[in-house]
Amino acid sequence: MAIKKNQPLDPLIDQPFELNRIVLDYQDRFQNFKRPKIADSFSELVEGIPLGLNYCTFPKDSSWFGNYLIGCGYSFETLNYKWDGRRRGKEPLALLQYTISGSGKLNWHHKEFDLTEGSMMILKSPDSHRYWLPPQSSHWSFIFITLFGNEVTRFAQKAIDTHGGPVFHLDPSDSLVSLMSDICRKTSQGVIHSTYQTMEVAARCMAILGKKVFIPNEKNDCHPAIEKSKQFCRLHFKKNISIAEVSKSCRLSPSYFISLFHKEMGVSPRSYIESLRLEEACKLILKGGVSMKNIAYDCGFASPNYFSKVFRKTYQVSPRNFSKKVF
Repeated sequence: MAIKKNQPLDPLIDQPFELNRIVLDYQDRFQNFKRPKIADSFSELVEGIPLGLNYCTFPKDSSWFGNYLIGCGYSFETLNYKWDGRRRGKEPLALLQYTISGSGKLNWHHKEFDLTEGSMMILKSPDSHRYWLPPQSSHWSFIFITLFGNEVTRFAQKAIDTHGGPVFHLDPSDSLVSLMSDICRKTSQGVIHSTYQTMEVAARCMAILGKKVFIPNEKNDCHPAIEKSKQFCRLHFKKNISIAEVSKSCRLSPSYFISLFHKEMGVSPRSYIESLRLEEACKLILKGGVSMKNIAYDCGFASPNYFSKVFRKTYQVSPRNFSKKVF
């Protein structure tokens, strides 16, 4: 579908996309194979999601949409399953794949990873990787989503860099895993049916990935004083709080507090506060309807210019351009 001159964009964004659903008939395909029992915590993730792959088909002139969902599903593999990231073409793609049961294997830049229950695999394409069902594994069951766009692939790469590789363990209750489950379920049920919704899906994924990548790791076993200071920051980050005030909240001297905080959290207290403000800013941008100026002040930044500077430094894109790419 070509975009005509002066044609409004909204009708194109709101139009239904063509959904190509591949229903995997496992009963016929694997008559003699007995499916293993899935742990309750994992079975809840796939409840209501039929086995199958969903691929969204868009108009040829859809590159201006930015970032959007192009595929998702719940797969159960037992034979000859393999993918090669160097043979997926040149379009920017990001894959998130979460193992429900069984196991798979990944070779990423000549490093091998076992993909077992609870493993999250994040990959971008094109890239040097391939993954498959190894001979010693009886099956590999997983949910996945595939996203298109330069921003989602950049976030995927940042996640890989931050975690030191493309594979890490996530609990079934993790927000990213829950979102993937929700996307697969709603797409198969026809709830996600418009181009705009596929863009919204990509935006939500970027928001959660951004939190995991750019927000420092929240440790549950850190020093009691630091935990208390983090609680203070979460309650007051929208205000113009000083490091002296934060250190006072946990009854430490400012100098010792800064040193201990960095040791426990891996970042400075100021960086931690700014990460909380950026997280809130991303939520407001995704929600829409709020000016960048108001977002800056509502999130505790001293000025819109400083907010833009910190946002660009962290995400490599301005707040305004981020909102355009997302929406």
